[in-house]
Amino acid sequence: MVPQGADQFYNADRVVAAGAGVQLLPNLLTADSARHAIRVLLRDDTFREAAARIKNELDAMPEPHQVVETLEQLTQ
Repeated sequence: MVPQGADQFYNADRVVAAGAGVQLLPNLLTADSARHAIRVLLRDDTFREAAARIKNELDAMPEPHQVVETLEQLTQ
């Protein structure tokens, strides 16, 4: 991840903390640093496993319409 501004730095920190990616700061981004980061991501299965865990968590979440229905029921 190469955060540029706004909440991107926070999001990048969260991805790194979850073990699903690496962060390159914009002022340190070079072809060599990007190449190295990509090689690390492709060679280390722990990143893929962490991303799969996050995907499974997201897949287990209710659909937006289900959340709306639940909120409507709770407010009746």
